[in-house]
Amino acid sequence: MNAAARLGIDFGTSHTVGMLAVGGRPPVPLLFDGSPLLPSAVWADPSGRLIVGRDAQHAAQTDPAGYEPHPKRHIDEETMLLGTAQPSVESVIATVLGHVAAEAGRVAGRPVGTVVLTHPAAWAAQRRQRLESAARTVFPEVTLVPEPVAAAGYVVHRAAARIPPGGRVVVYDFGAGTFDVSVVRADPDGLRVVASEGLDDTGGADVDAAVVELLAHTFAPRDPAAWQRLAAPATRADRRAARTMWDGARTAKEVLSRATSTVLHVPIFDEEVPLGREQLDQAARPILERTLVATRRVVAGAGGTPAGVFLVGGASRMPLTAALLYQSLGVRPTLLDQPELVVAEGALYATTPASLPAAVTPPPRQPPGARQQAAGHPPGTPPARSVPVPPQSSHSPVSPPAGHSPAPHASAPPPGHPQTPGPQTPGYPRTPGQAQPPAPGRPQAHPQPPGYPQALGHPQAPGFPRPLGQPQAPGHPPSPAAGSSAAPGQPAAPPAGYPASPPSGHAAAPLTAQAGTPGPRAALPSGHQPGPVSGAGGTAPATGVPAVSARRGLVIAIAVVSVLIVAVATSITVRAATTGRWPFLAGPSPSPSISPGLDPCVIGVWKQQKYVIENTIDGKPTDFTGYDTGTDTYRPDGSYEIVYSGSPFRATVRDDLWEHIVTGRVTGRYTTTGGKLAATDVAATGTSKLLVNGDLDNSRALSVSDDASSYECRDDTLVIHGTFYGVELTRTAATP
Repeated sequence: MNAAARLGIDFGTSHTVGMLAVGGRPPVPLLFDGSPLLPSAVWADPSGRLIVGRDAQHAAQTDPAGYEPHPKRHIDEETMLLGTAQPSVESVIATVLGHVAAEAGRVAGRPVGTVVLTHPAAWAAQRRQRLESAARTVFPEVTLVPEPVAAAGYVVHRAAARIPPGGRVVVYDFGAGTFDVSVVRADPDGLRVVASEGLDDTGGADVDAAVVELLAHTFAPRDPAAWQRLAAPATRADRRAARTMWDGARTAKEVLSRATSTVLHVPIFDEEVPLGREQLDQAARPILERTLVATRRVVAGAGGTPAGVFLVGGASRMPLTAALLYQSLGVRPTLLDQPELVVAEGALYATTPASLPAAVTPPPRQPPGARQQAAGHPPGTPPARSVPVPPQSSHSPVSPPAGHSPAPHASAPPPGHPQTPGPQTPGYPRTPGQAQPPAPGRPQAHPQPPGYPQALGHPQAPGFPRPLGQPQAPGHPPSPAAGSSAAPGQPAAPPAGYPASPPSGHAAAPLTAQAGTPGPRAALPSGHQPGPVSGAGGTAPATGVPAVSARRGLVIAIAVVSVLIVAVATSITVRAATTGRWPFLAGPSPSPSISPGLDPCVIGVWKQQKYVIENTIDGKPTDFTGYDTGTDTYRPDGSYEIVYSGSPFRATVRDDLWEHIVTGRVTGRYTTTGGKLAATDVAATGTSKLLVNGDLDNSRALSVSDDASSYECRDDTLVIHGTFYGVELTRTAATP
């Protein structure tokens, strides 16, 4: 390949992306009408002249017969019928690639003669040969690379991740038009696809169709003739209106990947319809379930446990995608930055095996206890909300009664989370390589980076390493404990108390049965084109919070009650609830006194029914479970109160009964931003005790720390899940 100008192309079903590297500089995306996404669409005029991209979409408004939005789907055919023209499939593909080549030449200042072109890993030789033949009519030198290998190449080179030698990663590619999943293995001579499967009839466009189906259930019964103009447009004006509706559905899907509510305009009816993430999630779930079946099948066929799961393709931005994948595989997925561009850029790296570290390994995952030893390297925790935590005591450890046998040691949590009291009992041997605790009476401080808002308080102790060194992003599912994994292809059983498939970062309102069950792929109107992870690490508890040594190591006993409030516009909720015009947006009626930005469903008094926290003891994930552990109160004025009753969280390890008992009260004020909760004026009073086999190990005052949380609120049930815990609450009073 010409080292001065290197071009990578991801020829996608709905969009094509080109990445150009000139003169050894980092690759940059080519822009087409100001966007890095070139619609793969083509249109032929009566003479057979082909135009591509947005020009083709525009031309289709007047002559839909000559339009094809997804030429890649015709890869098995010899020719394609576009109006009265019948060009070969190779010539159509070459026209799209030629458009990319022209822009690359303009940016580079000279023609780019070589290209690395990606293709689905599941494509057989005949499809690859047809793609290569089309490309060679544009470029003298063509190299084909499987899309998952390109994505893995990007991960190694640009995402600061490492794949262990012989390790496998899952590349989950959920694009606008198709879905592909592959397992890529790191061999000594580079990256190899060991298993792959594709679904040509499943993509983000199906989610768009599910959103339109929601609209159909509301508007079609009101005016069947008007809805028919949108569903099967026959005039130019109706085609424009239909495309506006479909574009709005796609935009709403994209907005709800980063917000919790949006508004859809329905042309012809000329109405604005509110749509929440919970409605999108319920509509998209059947589509995502099909991708999960394929993913489990591929992982099982590859064997072993994947070292990571990487999401590429624009449709993978939906938070529900990552949540369902985590539940299915037991590995927390990583959404790569700008997932639409990953494959095209990774193609450039995948063709330079000399620069591919064959023996790549993950960044060292220090045990939580070891993190306290690393001076100058504060432990990383997810950007989050503050949770009430037993502060680390500085007093001398309490010795157990004579004859008390030592219990297994638990790894210490990273700062920023509840650390259950647990001193090193004099005379007990220390686990080799474990951090030496501070001397009795001498606190060990963990400075906290400034700028992290406090949030609602609940005790918890995370500290499990992130997959492949990736930080947790808002809206992503909880990360599994170190050493935990699911059998290949089998769903991981999250700790009891987690919702079955929690959509991250939002409260869910029920959909109607019809709206929640979208039918098969809807026909798209002519001209329509379906179309660290965010978050800062390094949070730690407040400066000066002392640490306590633990019995045979630092002990984490976690008790977490976390609350995350998703911002839903009160005016939208009031409108939907009072008019009843949108049955798929039904939900609790809000109080007129609720402060802006607070979810009405969460307002009330809640009883903590079941509380599960995950901890690591002797390297083994262990669930601590508590029942009737306290009460949460969330008021419409933005204040909250959490009361812990002292009911114990229990776990049994090697016949030793561990109990973490929290008694006290946490108060403060809460607000919501971007689907995450922040709290201010937080105050905590109370105590936290750790017992082993009924003997007091240590005790300390209750304090607060940080953790990211998501929630589901349905009628009188509230489920809150964070990185290492899940809690089910039942409403006992609607008004605090």
